[in-house]
Amino acid sequence: MHTMPYKLVDTMSQQSIVNSGDAELEVLVRSLQNAIAFTGHESMSKLTILRIAVEKLRREIDGPLTQGQLATIEVVEATISQMTHISQTYMDMARITEPELKVHQRFVNPMREIFSLLQTQYSDWLDAKQQTLTVKCSNPNLLVWADKSLLLSVCENLLSNAIKYGEQEGQIVIEITDRGAKDQISIWNSGQGVPKNQFDDIFDRFFVGDISVDGNGIGLYLARQIVEAHGGNLWVESQEDSWANLIFTLPKRGSCVSC
Repeated sequence: MHTMPYKLVDTMSQQSIVNSGDAELEVLVRSLQNAIAFTGHESMSKLTILRIAVEKLRREIDGPLTQGQLATIEVVEATISQMTHISQTYMDMARITEPELKVHQRFVNPMREIFSLLQTQYSDWLDAKQQTLTVKCSNPNLLVWADKSLLLSVCENLLSNAIKYGEQEGQIVIEITDRGAKDQISIWNSGQGVPKNQFDDIFDRFFVGDISVDGNGIGLYLARQIVEAHGGNLWVESQEDSWANLIFTLPKRGSCVSC
C-alpha cells in the first residue's frame, strides 16, 4: 500500500527538523518561504491572463453571448477574484515571515489608491449579497504613511471579512479618520458579529470562528502582522448578532520611533 511510505517520509521529515541546527532550519524555512512566494506569484500571473481572456469574452469581441454564457462568465470572474485574493495572501505570508519584514512606506491616499480599487474589485460579491458599501472620510485628500501594497492587503482582508460575515442585504461602512498623531481606518458591518471571548482569537493564525463560512484563518492574522510592522494596532469591536467593526491605526510619518 502507498500509505506506509508516506507516513515514514513524513515522520523522518519532522524528526530531521527537530534535530537540525539553527543554520539548517534557517535554510529550510527560507526554502519554504521561497516556495510560497513562487506559488503566489506564478498563480497571480496566470490569473491575470485568465482575467484578460474573460474580459475579452465579456466585451463580446468574438461575438454576442447568451444569457447563460454571461452567467457562466460571472461565475468564472468571481472565482478568479477569490483565487487572486488567495495568491496575494500566499505572497504576503511569505513576506511577513522574513527575518526582517521590509516596509517600504510612502504617502498613500486611501480613498483614491485603496478603496476605489476595492469597491470595483468586490462589486460583484457585494451585489450578490445585496450589501451596501459606504466609504466616509472627512478629508478625501488625507494621506497615510504606509507601504501601499501591504496596506492594500490589510484593507482587502478586512473588507472581504466584512462581506463574508456580513448579513444579506446588510450595511458595510468604511471610515478613514485623522486622529492627530495617527490615522485610523475602520470597516464596520452589520451581521452576526464576533463573540467577546473571540476578540483576540480571530487574529490567531488558522483560527476559523464560524465553520459554516469558508475561510483559512490567515487573513486577519496577516492583517495584524502587517499593521504592527507599521507601528500600528489592529483590533475588533463588536456586538454579537448585530455588528462587527475591525479598526486599525497607523502612526503618521515621524511619530513612530520603530518605523
